[in-house]
Amino acid sequence: MDDDARILEIVTRLLEGEGYEVHSTRHSSTAARMAERLRPALAILDVSMPEKDGFELAKQIRSRSRTSRTRVMFLTSQQTGEHIGEAKDSGALGYLQKPFKGEALLEMVKSVFSLAKSG
Repeated sequence: MDDDARILEIVTRLLEGEGYEVHSTRHSSTAARMAERLRPALAILDVSMPEKDGFELAKQIRSRSRTSRTRVMFLTSQQTGEHIGEAKDSGALGYLQKPFKGEALLEMVKSVFSLAKSG
């Protein structure tokens, strides 16, 4: 989920090119409903969102029984120690700063899946 349509398109193309099934939205309220319905293996969130910040959304996703196993990572322009700490507190397994390279995103996704299996 990202509020920038260009970022959504780039991330979608990259992940689909690697064989991942991708569902995306620009709105946190839609993302919460989608997660509940689809039970995704991974939610990639932005910190800054117009309705609800990504940290709140991550906590909401991780707290619901249907989505408690959903892995969460952040892809965001916010890069402070406070933000990274809050991402970890919300249950995130990864944090990648924008702008990003496609290879870095794919490596982070693989890393998140590896961390979830070992943890």
